[in-house]
Amino acid sequence: MAGLAASAVPANAQTDADPIAGWLESHGELNSLRTALSTIGLLDSLGDCAAEPLTVLAPGDLAFTSIAGELGIPVEDLLADAASLQQIIPHHVVPGANSAEDLVAAGLNPTLHGDELDVFDDMGLVILDGYASVLEPDLVACNGIVHVIDSVLVPADFSLAPEAPVTEEVELDAEGNVAAGSTGGGDDDQRTLFLVLSGVALAAGIGMVNVSHRRRVS
Repeated sequence: MAGLAASAVPANAQTDADPIAGWLESHGELNSLRTALSTIGLLDSLGDCAAEPLTVLAPGDLAFTSIAGELGIPVEDLLADAASLQQIIPHHVVPGANSAEDLVAAGLNPTLHGDELDVFDDMGLVILDGYASVLEPDLVACNGIVHVIDSVLVPADFSLAPEAPVTEEVELDAEGNVAAGSTGGGDDDQRTLFLVLSGVALAAGIGMVNVSHRRRVS
């Protein structure tokens, strides 16, 4: 793993380099990140050399597969879930063109998610949020800097919404009873309707499921 010894990047990005979006495409192991950025509408802006510089912490494809497994969903579903990605991906973006050394010196770095990214040096390894580490630091683009990391960074306030339950369609008459010819009309059907509507109300009132990430560095 690369560490701070490899950091020798000036404060400003190089104007003759490829943009961040182009660099991510050429890397070959960051397809999941590119898909995630596209899902939330951020990929195009990362292709503009005239845009304000940004620092992107870039998890590899295996990192996305791993976090999807921890969340209990297929990686394809995660990469299509804009609501979840809007929470996760901006936590990987720091304003400005920051080398690994810059991030460590700042300690707590503001992110586009609105929170802070905790970065420190642990015996030459650049550690992020206490559990992820930088694999390839200081990859300079015309509009910022990319650092390839080994894990997806999950912000502390991240939560995954439960899926709504699938229920059979039930028709009601003007008085709120089960309509004739729907799923019946007796007491059993009204009890069933009550349970269905109660289940929907309960699902609507359930809080977001908190997802805590595991610390990999003590």
